Amino acid sequence: MNDKDLETFGKFELSNEKLVFGQLKLAGNTTRLELQDDTPFTEADIDRTFLHGTLNDFRKVTLLDCVQMGSAVKSLDQSSSHHASIVPHYVLLGDRHVHPEELAVSSVSFSIGDAWTLFHDLKAFGFDRNAKQHIAEVAGIGEKGKATLAGDDPRIVYFTGRTSIADVSTVNGTVCVKHCPGWDMGGAHGIRIDNTIFISIAFENLLTVEMAAQRLIQLLRFLELVIGRAQELTNVYLQLGEAGSRPLEFRWTFPPSRQMQGGRIPHSFDVLLNPIREPDVFAKVMQNWLASDEERGDARSRLLTSFRNQNEYDADRLIRAANMFDILPASAFAVDVELSPELIDAKRQCRELFRKLPASLEREAMLNALGRIGKPSLKHKVLSRGRFLIDGMSDTFPELEMVLVAAVDCRNHYVHGSPSKIDYRQKSDTTGFLTDALEFVFVVSDLKDMGWNPYAYIKKYTTMSHTLGAFRVDYAKRLHALKSLTAKGL
Repeated sequence: MNDKDLETFGKFELSNEKLVFGQLKLAGNTTRLELQDDTPFTEADIDRTFLHGTLNDFRKVTLLDCVQMGSAVKSLDQSSSHHASIVPHYVLLGDRHVHPEELAVSSVSFSIGDAWTLFHDLKAFGFDRNAKQHIAEVAGIGEKGKATLAGDDPRIVYFTGRTSIADVSTVNGTVCVKHCPGWDMGGAHGIRIDNTIFISIAFENLLTVEMAAQRLIQLLRFLELVIGRAQELTNVYLQLGEAGSRPLEFRWTFPPSRQMQGGRIPHSFDVLLNPIREPDVFAKVMQNWLASDEERGDARSRLLTSFRNQNEYDADRLIRAANMFDILPASAFAVDVELSPELIDAKRQCRELFRKLPASLEREAMLNALGRIGKPSLKHKVLSRGRFLIDGMSDTFPELEMVLVAAVDCRNHYVHGSPSKIDYRQKSDTTGFLTDALEFVFVVSDLKDMGWNPYAYIKKYTTMSHTLGAFRVDYAKRLHALKSLTAKGL
């Protein structure tokens, strides 16, 4: 969150209703509340679910999901003071307090760092190419009390006034995206129009702060996927349900953010969906994605963890990429593993033999392995999700099946110690390529299920600012490198 840091003072109410002095520092992941009193703080004094306070400027502050980091005593001569350090998860600033269980939030609004890239509305702002013809009317030249001088080279810049960019009804509420331009009155210093794009979710029913934050996160994950990298949150506000109430400023101590700066800078041409040119497609995919997130959110969240690390690859990321397929719901797979009668009979006989043996770890391992026969393995699941690419786009992604099998083999090597033909410790792009292949298939197949057209996107020109476009462009070169390693049997 890029909101300005704040350090202020106030009085805070303990669980026993006693008011104590506190210094509040709002600074991202170093946010702290330092309480001070002339008597020791006990564990019962501080409610870890919430703290309420009033700042010196009379704003009400609510601290939610608090952790007490420690306590101390400071002494000078015969005087002493007692201190307690508190780290809140959320901080709300405004004209009233909020209880953590209170159903009070009607909407949440926020901005993201790459909003201009995703909502690339070129027609909302501009300049008049025929300013000489219009300057007299616009500036009121010739009217009483105004100068009659018109220059030879006037400039007229404008905002069309159309604030709405998108308005989509979803299971989580109505998602609205709006232009919020600001400007000054102009003068000798010049004049400018600055724009902030705000995204909001208006909830059907009042929610708690935690529930509102979770719905924000769900929408944020979708937007990050479409843009191609993790986003920094700014300008987060919670609107309460009371008529006429002012929104509360919302601070997140550990907000979603990019773990690494730099990397690919998104380009508007590469985003997976275009809400300006194809608003209906954008709305449909968003609606379906949010509606399915209860089932698929666990797997998707692992993908976004990788997005936050951008171009950092290691074995853990590859394992995470492979495991995404394992935790997708069964409805995501078109896999039916058929067993021959002979194999079914062999499975039955083996189970009978192992059940007669004394209990041991080996006996349980074999029974579990027998139980998995007939159920789709991780390779079955990965290939099932990628089948439409393997069969339908073999010209763009030749031998993709081999790459995906190699990726699962690599995962099995790191998880189970399975032997491998490739030495993954070699300084090469092998692990990165296999990781990208798994993530590519996961994203493309997931969005395809939501109504997105992967074929059109894969075939169009790309600047490679999105990981999907970069994977497609570099595929042939990286495939060649993988095959050369496999052939050498390293």
